[in-house]
Amino acid sequence: MGSTLNQGTVHAGGNLHLGRDEEKDHYKECLRELLSSLPGDPRDHKEDLITRNGRWLKGTCQWILRTKEFIEWHESKPPRLIWITGGPGKGKTMLAHFLVDYCEIVGAREPDRELVIYFFCGTQDGLNSGPSLLRGLIYQILVRNKATFCHIKEAFSNHGKSLFDDAQFEALWRVFDTMIRDKTLKSVTCILDGLDECIEESLAPFLVKIRDVFAPTTHDLLKIPSTRLKAIAISRNYPQSFEAFLDNFPRLRIDATHNVEIGKDVNNYIDDRMKLLACAEHKKPKLSQLRFNVRQKLVNGADGSYLWVKFAIKSLEGVTCPELEGAITEFPRGLNDVYARMLRTLPERQKDKVSYHGQKIKTLEMPRPISYSVQEICL
Repeated sequence: MGSTLNQGTVHAGGNLHLGRDEEKDHYKECLRELLSSLPGDPRDHKEDLITRNGRWLKGTCQWILRTKEFIEWHESKPPRLIWITGGPGKGKTMLAHFLVDYCEIVGAREPDRELVIYFFCGTQDGLNSGPSLLRGLIYQILVRNKATFCHIKEAFSNHGKSLFDDAQFEALWRVFDTMIRDKTLKSVTCILDGLDECIEESLAPFLVKIRDVFAPTTHDLLKIPSTRLKAIAISRNYPQSFEAFLDNFPRLRIDATHNVEIGKDVNNYIDDRMKLLACAEHKKPKLSQLRFNVRQKLVNGADGSYLWVKFAIKSLEGVTCPELEGAITEFPRGLNDVYARMLRTLPERQKDKVSYHGQKIKTLEMPRPISYSVQEICL
């Protein structure tokens, strides 16, 4: 059967094939609908986190590149998954930013063939579910390599924007699975941060699929071509359900084996954040002794926690130089005490939305008020 050209649309054997302009419009429409199903562009969310919390500093996070687990992951063939875990405030998100930047540098020679995609999970709606995570990854693949549109074109034509509903997880996973097996790609490096912040039931189907990519069943082994995906999953040490999905993969417990390196990185973070204080060298160059005293108190109080430093520095912003040492001395030691103090500052209308170790917020007392949001407490 022949084919005819009709105003840019090709009809071949009774099948409709979009012309170049229509294909481009279809691609753009798909991107728009996909983006509208997300709370925002995952790339913008990553940059927003950097704006709020600071970028990883030169010389920090480098230690992970020398770990046995990372080296084996980086050099592994076929691709594999590594699970990185650590307690609250140990710089996991900072580490994720570093790994994204490092992997993008490694793949910079062929950015359209060595893709780096990521998702920074959060407690906000749209950042805390398996379907939203999957949509965010597919969106980045489409933006980075327009040719991969061929893997979603038919599904989008059939379903329209409903393809991006949570209920269409299986259909969307099939799209993702074909994308990460695209023979024109060399690799698809995927970095997932903060999985513990997702709704557990919503994340489970995604973890089942990811597990099967790297620990395939007999049926999966028959798939050709093989996956180009290599992944880094980053989370706290809970929930325990993660063990069922990820425990068979190499695991790097950063706060169990690398506290010394993390402590050095946190000290560098303190030096950077102190630039915001009234005693900063560029503001008060002669107050070197005060800066030394404040820094020592921050180092001693941090105990290797980026998050504690972030909260402590916030409490000191706006404090005058004569009051700095007293203010940092009064600041709670340890994240548990910081969280308790933060919870006590919530407006009455929000206190029924959160709890702290099962206690009612109204039973807690706070000596010195500092204003925090629900989002900060949920970090």
